[in-house]
Amino acid sequence: GDLRARPNIFQSPLGDRFTLLAHDQRGLGQSDKPDCDYRMEDYADDAAALMTAVGWDRAHVFGVSFGGMVAQHLALRHPERIDRLVLACTSAGGAGGASYPLHE
Repeated sequence: GDLRARPNIFQSPLGDRFTLLAHDQRGLGQSDKPDCDYRMEDYADDAAALMTAVGWDRAHVFGVSFGGMVAQHLALRHPERIDRLVLACTSAGGAGGASYPLHE
């Protein structure tokens, strides 16, 4: 995904009831693409670090598509940070845990 795309999560009814936080994953959207290898665990840790940076201990997490794969890893690696987990249009990832080929 890319937060420049319209409509995005911020143009939804969710914003009327919840405080929303979304980001472009590393190497996707407007984020830089690091010159190193990174794994699903890194994406999950990035999300946890973002939650920490904005002062959130726990959150409802809604993951769509590739973000749903990341959300599953976030829940596995940082279960104490998840209040509710909602997944849409996603999968558990590819063979051996690789999911990036599914995203491309």
